[in-house]
Amino acid sequence: MLWKAALSAGLGLCAMVPASAAAPSPAYRAGLKVAKSRHYERPECYARVFAEQAHLVNHRKAKNFWAISDGPRFSTAVWNECRISR
Repeated sequence: MLWKAALSAGLGLCAMVPASAAAPSPAYRAGLKVAKSRHYERPECYARVFAEQAHLVNHRKAKNFWAISDGPRFSTAVWNECRISR
């Protein structure tokens, strides 16, 4: 059994929990909020790509918000993985 191997390796049961069962990251939730506000067809896909590329920004007017760097990297990733054109 796989879980027995994980326990014997000292990984514990936490290693057996799939990533989808874990709580979504704050960056993922921010991306999901953006995608839903823009009415994208696949908001979960957009949120996943957003979470991979987002970084936390501290601005003088708004503290701790998620942003992506300008440029083709994010747009290309969203198009290739989700077929969403911003």
